[in-house]
Amino acid sequence: MSGAEGTSTEEVELKWQTWDGSSDIVEVDSSTGKLTGKKEGTTYVIVSLADDSLTVGTFKVEVRPKDSRIGGSDTDSYVDSVAYHSQVVSGTNTTYALKPNGTVWAWGGNEYGQLGSGQIFGTAIYPQQVSIKDENGDNVRIVKIAAAGDSALAIDTTGHVWAWGRNDSGQLGIDSTSVKVSTPERVKIGEQTVLW
Repeated sequence: MSGAEGTSTEEVELKWQTWDGSSDIVEVDSSTGKLTGKKEGTTYVIVSLADDSLTVGTFKVEVRPKDSRIGGSDTDSYVDSVAYHSQVVSGTNTTYALKPNGTVWAWGGNEYGQLGSGQIFGTAIYPQQVSIKDENGDNVRIVKIAAAGDSALAIDTTGHVWAWGRNDSGQLGIDSTSVKVSTPERVKIGEQTVLW
């Protein structure tokens, strides 16, 4: 596979596991990263390069009953469970908030497009909604957000990952090394593995 002019990309093998090796709360397929909820609770999942255990990423996984969403009813099914709840995270100079309705809001610096507004540079001194739309132009509901440096990530209700902001090393996973990505793009790794 080749990237932008002067760059190259290659397929890498990833290793997935829970932080303690247990599958009590969530079962992790170590080669694909597919998560299957087993019981209500919270755990952490670690992903690393198969040939370099020092290059890792960690994310928190919360499993709730399938219909614990706003307006849902109680059930004992934990497979495909998605819970909407508020969350606030911060990057280097940008802050993000996830509202219970699945919308993401951002404020602060925007040197790399990390506000997700379609613009680059400037600042926002009040929260503005990040526009995350699918291929049909429909709004995407988000269940989890994360930020690191000048980049932001979001997981939607179908388990797909969205990324925007700084991308000078290809860290957004969007098959591009465009340095500044000002609108959220779905992460692409061949056929993306859905996280649940």
